[in-house]
Amino acid sequence: MPYSKFTWQELKKKFGLQINKSKLFHDFPLIEPSGWLKESLELTNHVSLLSEKAKSEIIVTPVLMELIKRNNFQISIFSGVTFDVSEPDNLTGECDFIISLKGDTYFVESPVITLVEAKDDDIPLGIPQCIAQMIAARQFNENEGKTVDTIYGCVTTGTEWQFLKLTDNEVLINIDILFIKELSTLLGVWQNIVNHYKQSA
Repeated sequence: MPYSKFTWQELKKKFGLQINKSKLFHDFPLIEPSGWLKESLELTNHVSLLSEKAKSEIIVTPVLMELIKRNNFQISIFSGVTFDVSEPDNLTGECDFIISLKGDTYFVESPVITLVEAKDDDIPLGIPQCIAQMIAARQFNENEGKTVDTIYGCVTTGTEWQFLKLTDNEVLINIDILFIKELSTLLGVWQNIVNHYKQSA
């Protein structure tokens, strides 16, 4: 069963999860986007974004590329890769974006720190799928001998970004949905996530 088939009820039953809402990010610095990112996103006003694929390529990818550059290419981002971690647990299928705290690599390596699932104008629909991928990321890291206590996830429509956090058996969903117009805040949140792993590495 691919990640996209998971429901809220199946996640709770199969993995014993508690799912709650919370404010995940506090007192983090805002980050001014580069001129390149501003121009890239401004150009989207002249492009027809009629599909999930178009939004992920034209809006989401530049934001994540900005994150790579800001961190001196010490993280890697994989797009549209198959992430088959555990067939018995049905943790198989494709992920829109996987972010690894491993720079300059040609394949997904641990530690995987966060995942992004792009959904066409339906964030709630994408949350169970993203949670399943986060569970898979944690198991992938453990299989590789690199235990990571917290996994972050994000579901986005391109214009809206909803962050999640998995620790032990609890999933916290950020009560605030961030918008692409709040670009400095969005970049600040992403850098806050990366810094968390850098400090604990």
